[in-house]
Amino acid sequence: MTRWRLQVPASPGPSRAVGLRLAALLWLLLALLLVGQAGSPTPSGSNPGEDVAAPAGAAEVLVGWRAGQAPGPGDAAGLPAALAYLGRLDDLGVDRYRVADGAVASALAALRADPRVEFVEPNRHYHLLSTPNNPLFSSQWNMRQIHAPEAWDIGTGGADVVVAVLDSGIDPSHPDLQGRVVPGRNVRERNSNTQDDIGHGTHVAGVIGALGNNGVGVAGLSWAVRLMPIKITDRFGDASIVAAADGIRWATEHDAKIINLSLGGLDDSQTVRRAVADARDRGLLLVAAAGNCGEVASYRDEGCDTLNAPFFPAALPGVVAVGALGANGEVAPYSNTGDYVQLTAPGGVGGSSRANPLDYILSTWPPALDSPIGQPGYNYEVGTSMAAPHVSGTAALMWSTNPTLTRDQVESILFETADDLGPPGRDDRYGYGRVNVQRAVAKAASLPGSRTADLQLTLEAPTPDAVVQGALTVNGWAVDTRADSGTGVDQIEAYLDGPPDQGRALGPVLAGLARPDVARVLDRGGFANAGFSLTADVPSGVHTLYVRAHSALSGVWTVQQARFIVSSPAPRAAPSPTVSAR
Repeated sequence: MTRWRLQVPASPGPSRAVGLRLAALLWLLLALLLVGQAGSPTPSGSNPGEDVAAPAGAAEVLVGWRAGQAPGPGDAAGLPAALAYLGRLDDLGVDRYRVADGAVASALAALRADPRVEFVEPNRHYHLLSTPNNPLFSSQWNMRQIHAPEAWDIGTGGADVVVAVLDSGIDPSHPDLQGRVVPGRNVRERNSNTQDDIGHGTHVAGVIGALGNNGVGVAGLSWAVRLMPIKITDRFGDASIVAAADGIRWATEHDAKIINLSLGGLDDSQTVRRAVADARDRGLLLVAAAGNCGEVASYRDEGCDTLNAPFFPAALPGVVAVGALGANGEVAPYSNTGDYVQLTAPGGVGGSSRANPLDYILSTWPPALDSPIGQPGYNYEVGTSMAAPHVSGTAALMWSTNPTLTRDQVESILFETADDLGPPGRDDRYGYGRVNVQRAVAKAASLPGSRTADLQLTLEAPTPDAVVQGALTVNGWAVDTRADSGTGVDQIEAYLDGPPDQGRALGPVLAGLARPDVARVLDRGGFANAGFSLTADVPSGVHTLYVRAHSALSGVWTVQQARFIVSSPAPRAAPSPTVSAR
């Protein structure tokens, strides 16, 4: 199978990462028509569901059975003798067979004539394409372009959303991802080893959920999201339709809310369609890279035999297809366009051998792998594979803010709040537009069921229009009513004459103060330490105080403000801003 050449692109810069591309398409199509291998039992020692490669010269087919018509595993009654059973994709009603040499055409004809069979298709190969106070955030132009910092003033994401990343695995030891990578699955090897030995999956995961405001590396979109690695590639980046479908099924069965598909190929697969339809029926959101086959100079190098052809699974009904943008908001030259593209997001344009950060997306990288940019644990990549996780991360942030939203509501909000960059309305280049995280999360927060309603912040002093003489004293309490223990609040901040990034920070805020009255009123013993206070000197005049509290559970912020009047000037400068909370 063709290998992913991450470090050896066809043109200057890294290979464009759209996900899994179709490897050696023409060869495979010819092989399905012309070659095969004599039927034989399942290879000794192989798992029936394992992604066993057919021997050289052999063809492999996938048979989708009509409901209730699938034979027992390995039952060859009524089937062409040239078929050798390889295994079943559980819950999809699809069996895998190897076809004997010289019998491909007759076997396919017999299967298509069998009334029990709904579809027959080859098992084609997919291939990976690579094209806050975080110290590297200044290089993350992508987050500013989609208004992520403004969205983080509404919410930073909670741990109640799981995003499955179908890719090359995720490195759970990365300091920006530690503690939030949940158990996943290696569907190719049929085990739990999801360590990323290529880097692509870790890079995608960082865009979705690298921890922000931790003083390390980069910031992802949803800072507490759970990341589920579904490894569908081997160490060369090769995968297949079987792996993609099985990965979607595994994520669906194990409580993923969102599936990020930075993968694909030019051929529509009925097997993948079944897996996608099942995930959709269960309310999951599927987001996929639109493809990197849109550029005349490079589309063949990306494994495409047709310029700008529909790319699957992005082009399937019910999958949100995401194209790539450059730093100036332009559609990247390689990015596929067409009637299936629904959103665009930053993916970079590439071409400068990583010399210009504005040409690439900076994200996490396995620390054990060489960093092409000389910063262990981080790397620049480019492609629609990098664009798709911006949408997945935004959806995760929306669902943490308002867990009552349906999948259809999340999709609708993403489309309605996007920046319309092309002709008015949806178009084939930008789709509905560039994802806008701030507007999407704000819309989610404004609807019934928002977690902001669970976060109670009471500002007791100063009272509205109070006259303050001398130092300003602030008192109040804050709790997340969903907390099982403690207050559920991990940050309290205060600002003078403006919200964060505009007002002057006041502090230190002393949190965790005894408030037995709050515990009694709310009938929750854990709320006994919900109080906070601060004292600060402010100049004379009319001022507005902004106090905000952050939920450790959902990641949402809530804000209270009060106008007050200082009748005498402050005797000394305000203390340096610090924050203390529990």
